[in-house]
Amino acid sequence: MEHFINSRNKLNTAVVLAGGKSSRLSFDKQAFNIKGNLMSVFIADCLSVEFERVIIVSNKPKLYRKNCPYEVISDTWIGLGPKAGILTGLEHAADEFVYFTGCDMPFVNLPFIQYMKKLILNAKKDLSLVISVKNDYYEPFNAFYSKHLIPVLLSQLNSNNNKISNCYSEDSIIKINERTQAEFDPHGLMFINLNTPKDFEILHSKQMLL
Repeated sequence: MEHFINSRNKLNTAVVLAGGKSSRLSFDKQAFNIKGNLMSVFIADCLSVEFERVIIVSNKPKLYRKNCPYEVISDTWIGLGPKAGILTGLEHAADEFVYFTGCDMPFVNLPFIQYMKKLILNAKKDLSLVISVKNDYYEPFNAFYSKHLIPVLLSQLNSNNNKISNCYSEDSIIKINERTQAEFDPHGLMFINLNTPKDFEILHSKQMLL
């Protein structure tokens, strides 16, 4: 137990998952630019203020050959959704807990990330996850996952169990409620993910807040 708690002190790795299919858009959102950078790189730049190591997990690593100072890793499990991307990120990270977000979530909230880090460091129990709950649903990204989940993820993916919430165990989770989320995010931006043309209209209207 003592070794486990000490391992929480290293919270220096963030992963941006960029393996989606953009099925509801007429373009690949991985190729979308914000302020002159690919959206994943823009997000990685924001995260680099808080994390020493930022990894981009992508199904199109060639897209990042130019002007990307971050590690870009190919999906280990192709076409199996975000659970597979989380597994790939955990396998490549050295830290016990790893922060995950999506390439379509550009409103990075560093104070909220710092708050989650404090929750991990002060926790009195073994943890696998620090995650937010909105409208009674888990928000799988803008969350911290533990490397202890690797065997669970492997087993479930090998059984064609791709639903991400199936790896969550109530006994080892810290859940952040909506009231606390609102204290850090009064505009309700940090969980916006860009999946439809309307979502990109919201992005354009909120650019001043980036």
